[in-house]
Amino acid sequence: MAGVKISELLLEVVCGGSGKFPGAKVYVPESRFCMVISKMVGMTSFDMRWNYDMRSFLATRCSDKFLKAWVEGCPNDYKNFVSLMLVDDMNFCIILARLNRLNLLAEDYRINFYKKALGVATADGTSVFLDARVRDLMTPEEYEGALKEIEKEFLDYLDGLIDSLAENYDDPEEDPDDHFSEFRNNMLSLQEFYDKPEIIEAINEAEGKIDEAIYDIKRDNERRKEMEERKRASEFMDDDAFNALVSESETGHRESSTAPVPNKVLNLGIANPGSPRDIFDDVDE
Repeated sequence: MAGVKISELLLEVVCGGSGKFPGAKVYVPESRFCMVISKMVGMTSFDMRWNYDMRSFLATRCSDKFLKAWVEGCPNDYKNFVSLMLVDDMNFCIILARLNRLNLLAEDYRINFYKKALGVATADGTSVFLDARVRDLMTPEEYEGALKEIEKEFLDYLDGLIDSLAENYDDPEEDPDDHFSEFRNNMLSLQEFYDKPEIIEAINEAEGKIDEAIYDIKRDNERRKEMEERKRASEFMDDDAFNALVSESETGHRESSTAPVPNKVLNLGIANPGSPRDIFDDVDE
């Protein structure tokens, strides 16, 4: 243990418990918990990667006895950790639920976390805190109240939220599917918490509306791309030729490839595709 780096510690060590964990190389008994905890002091101040690994470790690869020992041995780290209030992170919520079962989570904090999680859920459908693994962070009354509030403030406004999300798309380089992916996933995840047929139907219809919005955005992106290409082409065309090109594209009926090519294009050495005469014929003559 003495030579184990903190980055390796979080990925390779299991503290307590009898289960087997992929990638685990060291199973630490209770008598050695203090050695691990001494290496974890100040972890919440380290970079985000280690912070992420610590959440995974505390959520799944340590026993309740270790978790309690960590809280008692690193009070400042514990305080900094819970202040993050990562309502959309499953490992973080699992840790809070474990702390709550051990009576190590202050009731005021639990209530504030619930309020924040509910506020986020009604805004974008994030439902991590409703998961069965962390549901005891709430009272049964709070859980039922959360479902009603999410239905009232989020599910009843799916069409408007999708329209708003579509209107906020302003980067043609962003994949439209990615633009809607988080919202879609959050919305679909809510299905497991409701058994009302009308809610399931509303979610299914909203998913179809998302598909339509994505189709429209992709079509608009293609049109924008075509217009940019026409604009570049217009630099080599006179006004009449450019307007003719735009008109032909919009009607879907392009002229034959034998149509006259503007002199500006010919002067740049671009051959008329409709003429058998090569542009170097003049040079040969």
